Amino acid sequence: MRRSMRLSDVVTERMEFNPALIDRVRRMEFPELVFLPKRSGFLEVDSMLRLDEMQSVFRPHLEAIPLALSEELCEILRHQFQFLITGRAPSPYTELREMLLS
Repeated sequence: MRRSMRLSDVVTERMEFNPALIDRVRRMEFPELVFLPKRSGFLEVDSMLRLDEMQSVFRPHLEAIPLALSEELCEILRHQFQFLITGRAPSPYTELREMLLS
């Protein structure tokens, strides 16, 4: 999987993307983008992930870490990826997206 894109500089915290674009990504306007909020010990700054550039990569030197998405978030992400590929709706992803965009 591709690494996430940082939305601001880690040291200076200067935004590297237009705040309006970041807000649109947060509201799930773009099915190919996922907003990843800052998390202490995991993500140093808010980031985003491009689903349309995702690929499986074997890295034998990586260690598994005890982190996982909740079932609800996994379901939304699965449906987001399905919507990106097929355009099929309605789904939990499209329902949440419509609520955030209205």
